[in-house]
Amino acid sequence: MNSNELLKKYSQEHYFNQEKNYKAILNKIKKEKKTQKKSILGLVATLCIAILGAAGLVWASTKLYNEYKNK
Repeated sequence: MNSNELLKKYSQEHYFNQEKNYKAILNKIKKEKKTQKKSILGLVATLCIAILGAAGLVWASTKLYNEYKNK
């Protein structure tokens, strides 16, 4: 959702015709955007950790296999 859609949503649901609460509407929009950014950053962090973990397992198993093969 873009900002205009969120603004319409909140103005229709909670703050209809209340000019004083414009800042409250903007704060809610900012909170939703922050939540979306946090979820994306969390997904990226999880993906990086998973890739590094898999690479570490492959490296360790290759090292063990080479040591076992040489003996």
